[in-house]
Amino acid sequence: MNTLGIFLNTQIFAFAQLMGLNFNSVCSFNGKIVGANESGIFEFGADNDDGTAITAFFQIASSDLGETRQKRISKASMAGYWSDGGMKVSIIYDDQLSSAHSLPPMDTEDQNVLEFDINTLDTGRFVGVRVDNIDGSDFSVNAIDVELFLTVVAPSTKNASGRLKEETLEFDVSATGTV
Repeated sequence: MNTLGIFLNTQIFAFAQLMGLNFNSVCSFNGKIVGANESGIFEFGADNDDGTAITAFFQIASSDLGETRQKRISKASMAGYWSDGGMKVSIIYDDQLSSAHSLPPMDTEDQNVLEFDINTLDTGRFVGVRVDNIDGSDFSVNAIDVELFLTVVAPSTKNASGRLKEETLEFDVSATGTV
Protein backbone atom coordinates (compact mmCIF):
# COMPACT_ATOMS: atom_id res chain seq x y z
CA MET A 1 0.00 0.00 0.00
CA ASN A 2 1.36 3.44 -0.92
CA THR A 3 -0.11 6.09 1.36
CA LEU A 4 0.45 9.72 2.21
CA GLY A 5 0.26 11.11 5.74
CA ILE A 6 0.02 14.80 6.55
CA PHE A 7 0.90 16.17 9.99
CA LEU A 8 -0.16 19.66 11.06
CA ASN A 9 1.17 21.48 14.10
CA THR A 10 -1.84 23.69 14.87
CA GLN A 11 0.11 25.92 17.26
CA ILE A 12 2.53 27.21 14.61
CA PHE A 13 0.71 26.01 11.47
CA ALA A 14 3.69 23.96 10.32
CA PHE A 15 3.01 20.78 8.37
CA ALA A 16 4.89 17.75 7.15
CA GLN A 17 4.10 15.01 4.64
CA LEU A 18 5.10 11.40 5.03
CA MET A 19 4.98 9.14 1.97
CA GLY A 20 4.99 5.37 1.63
CA LEU A 21 3.53 4.67 5.05
CA ASN A 22 1.65 1.45 5.65
CA PHE A 23 -0.73 2.83 8.29
CA ASN A 24 -4.49 3.15 8.30
CA SER A 25 -4.46 5.78 11.08
CA VAL A 26 -2.05 8.20 12.70
CA CYS A 27 -2.55 10.29 15.86
CA SER A 28 -0.83 12.10 18.69
CA PHE A 29 -1.16 10.29 22.04
CA ASN A 30 0.53 11.34 25.30
CA GLY A 31 2.90 13.62 23.38
CA LYS A 32 3.96 10.90 20.95
CA ILE A 33 2.99 10.37 17.32
CA VAL A 34 1.78 6.83 16.68
CA GLY A 35 0.54 4.96 13.63
CA ALA A 36 -1.55 1.81 13.46
CA ASN A 37 -2.14 -0.98 10.96
CA GLU A 38 -3.16 -4.65 11.07
CA SER A 39 0.25 -5.54 12.58
CA GLY A 40 -0.04 -3.25 15.60
CA ILE A 41 0.78 0.25 16.85
CA PHE A 42 4.10 1.93 16.02
CA GLU A 43 5.72 5.06 17.40
CA PHE A 44 7.18 7.78 15.17
CA GLY A 45 10.22 9.67 16.29
CA ALA A 46 13.33 7.61 15.64
CA ASP A 47 16.32 9.07 13.83
CA ASN A 48 16.13 6.29 11.24
CA ASP A 49 13.67 3.82 9.76
CA ASP A 50 14.85 0.41 10.93
CA GLY A 51 18.48 1.36 10.25
CA THR A 52 17.81 3.28 7.01
CA ALA A 53 18.34 7.07 6.92
CA ILE A 54 15.06 9.00 6.60
CA THR A 55 14.91 11.03 3.40
CA ALA A 56 13.27 14.43 3.81
CA PHE A 57 12.78 17.37 1.45
CA PHE A 58 10.52 20.29 0.66
CA GLN A 59 10.01 22.12 -2.59
CA ILE A 60 8.83 25.65 -3.18
CA ALA A 61 6.49 25.66 -6.15
CA SER A 62 7.89 27.13 -9.35
CA SER A 63 6.49 30.49 -10.44
CA ASP A 64 7.12 33.03 -13.17
CA LEU A 65 6.27 35.77 -10.64
CA GLY A 66 4.05 37.45 -13.22
CA GLU A 67 6.96 38.10 -15.58
CA THR A 68 7.30 36.23 -18.88
CA ARG A 69 10.99 37.00 -19.40
CA GLN A 70 13.72 34.49 -18.55
CA LYS A 71 15.15 34.83 -15.04
CA ARG A 72 18.49 34.12 -13.45
CA ILE A 73 19.17 33.93 -9.72
CA SER A 74 22.08 36.17 -8.81
CA LYS A 75 22.19 35.54 -5.05
CA ALA A 76 20.50 33.17 -2.56
CA SER A 77 20.36 32.75 1.22
CA MET A 78 18.50 30.84 3.94
CA ALA A 79 17.32 32.39 7.20
CA GLY A 80 16.73 30.38 10.34
CA TYR A 81 18.81 27.56 8.87
CA TRP A 82 19.65 24.72 11.26
CA SER A 83 20.88 21.24 10.38
CA ASP A 84 22.64 18.49 12.30
CA GLY A 85 24.07 17.17 9.02
CA GLY A 86 24.52 18.34 5.48
CA MET A 87 21.79 19.64 3.20
CA LYS A 88 21.37 20.06 -0.53
CA VAL A 89 19.65 23.04 -2.16
CA SER A 90 18.57 22.71 -5.79
CA ILE A 91 17.44 25.53 -8.01
CA ILE A 92 14.62 24.58 -10.38
CA TYR A 93 14.17 26.31 -13.72
CA ASP A 94 11.16 25.40 -15.88
CA ASP A 95 10.43 22.26 -13.79
CA GLN A 96 13.97 20.88 -14.27
CA LEU A 97 16.54 20.60 -11.48
CA SER A 98 19.28 22.82 -12.85
CA SER A 99 21.93 22.86 -10.17
CA ALA A 100 22.46 21.43 -6.69
CA HIS A 101 24.48 23.04 -3.93
CA SER A 102 25.71 21.42 -0.72
CA LEU A 103 25.33 23.26 2.57
CA PRO A 104 27.37 22.52 5.69
CA PRO A 105 25.84 21.48 9.03
CA MET A 106 24.77 24.45 11.16
CA ASP A 107 24.15 22.91 14.56
CA THR A 108 23.41 25.96 16.72
CA GLU A 109 20.16 27.30 18.15
CA ASP A 110 20.82 30.80 16.76
CA GLN A 111 18.78 32.20 13.89
CA ASN A 112 21.45 31.73 11.24
CA VAL A 113 21.47 33.34 7.82
CA LEU A 114 23.55 31.43 5.31
CA GLU A 115 24.36 32.76 1.85
CA PHE A 116 25.24 30.00 -0.58
CA ASP A 117 26.86 29.87 -3.99
CA ILE A 118 24.67 29.20 -6.99
CA ASN A 119 25.23 28.76 -10.71
CA THR A 120 24.38 32.21 -12.06
CA LEU A 121 24.41 30.98 -15.68
CA ASP A 122 21.22 28.87 -15.34
CA THR A 123 18.06 30.58 -16.61
CA GLY A 124 14.37 29.87 -17.04
CA ARG A 125 10.96 31.48 -17.05
CA PHE A 126 9.69 29.54 -14.00
CA VAL A 127 11.89 29.43 -10.89
CA GLY A 128 11.61 27.22 -7.79
CA VAL A 129 13.74 25.80 -4.97
CA ARG A 130 14.07 22.30 -3.48
CA VAL A 131 15.81 21.50 -0.17
CA ASP A 132 16.89 17.91 0.69
CA ASN A 133 18.52 16.46 3.76
CA ILE A 134 21.68 14.39 3.36
CA ASP A 135 22.07 11.00 5.09
CA GLY A 136 18.91 11.48 7.16
CA SER A 137 19.93 14.77 8.78
CA ASP A 138 17.34 16.77 10.69
CA PHE A 139 16.85 20.36 9.49
CA SER A 140 14.83 23.53 9.84
CA VAL A 141 14.50 26.51 7.49
CA ASN A 142 12.47 29.64 8.23
CA ALA A 143 12.92 31.53 4.95
CA ILE A 144 14.68 31.35 1.60
CA ASP A 145 15.61 34.60 -0.12
CA VAL A 146 16.69 34.85 -3.74
CA GLU A 147 17.60 37.85 -5.85
CA LEU A 148 16.40 37.50 -9.42
CA PHE A 149 17.86 39.10 -12.50
CA LEU A 150 15.57 39.43 -15.53
CA THR A 151 17.28 38.67 -18.82
CA VAL A 152 16.89 41.00 -21.79
CA VAL A 153 15.47 38.37 -24.13
CA ALA A 154 11.77 37.54 -23.89
CA PRO A 155 10.43 34.11 -24.85
CA SER A 156 10.25 33.76 -28.64
CA THR A 157 6.76 32.25 -28.76
CA LYS A 158 3.55 32.62 -26.84
CA ASN A 159 0.43 30.48 -26.86
CA ALA A 160 -2.53 32.57 -28.07
CA SER A 161 -5.93 30.91 -28.62
CA GLY A 162 -4.41 27.52 -29.41
CA ARG A 163 -1.99 28.91 -31.99
CA LEU A 164 1.60 29.95 -31.62
CA LYS A 165 2.12 33.66 -32.02
CA GLU A 166 5.60 34.93 -32.82
CA GLU A 167 6.85 37.73 -30.58
CA THR A 168 9.86 39.81 -31.44
CA LEU A 169 11.65 42.47 -29.48
CA GLU A 170 13.15 45.44 -31.27
CA PHE A 171 16.01 47.41 -29.79
CA ASP A 172 17.20 50.80 -30.99
CA VAL A 173 20.95 50.39 -31.16
CA SER A 174 21.55 53.47 -33.30
CA ALA A 175 21.34 55.83 -30.33
CA THR A 176 24.70 56.50 -28.72
CA GLY A 177 25.73 58.54 -25.73
CA THR A 178 26.64 58.24 -22.10
CA VAL A 179 24.45 57.79 -19.12
